[in-house]
Amino acid sequence: MKYHNSKSDFVLVLHKNETLIAMIADFCKEHNITAGFFHGLGGALSAELGYYHLDKQEYEFQTFEGVMEIASLHGNVALKDGEPFIHAHAVLSDAGLRTYAGHVKELTVGGTCEVHLRTFTDEWHREYDQETGLSLIDFPS
Repeated sequence: MKYHNSKSDFVLVLHKNETLIAMIADFCKEHNITAGFFHGLGGALSAELGYYHLDKQEYEFQTFEGVMEIASLHGNVALKDGEPFIHAHAVLSDAGLRTYAGHVKELTVGGTCEVHLRTFTDEWHREYDQETGLSLIDFPS
């Protein structure tokens, strides 16, 4: 992965076979990034996408294999248990332009993935919410 930095903004360029979520989490840890939002585009070789069943409080994941376009990628960074936690959603399209969308558990980059990461100087933390079963962002008071 390569990156460019301009004040609170980073542009990350991921390469073929790099794993998106792990790479962003490692980058944030290395650069002490504790809060931010990102968006991106590019290509994927595989992805594990999920749908959250609110009533059951659990994710259902499906794996998609093959070359796909990353038509849309959005996410954020906050701390969970003291480590950068990446929450991302993506829309992917196959060669027939059929789309697949959902929560990204992990994604393997195809040709490239270009990500714009906007960081914030404060810390955001995720705390477990019993009503939803999710770890939600809880801003400092």
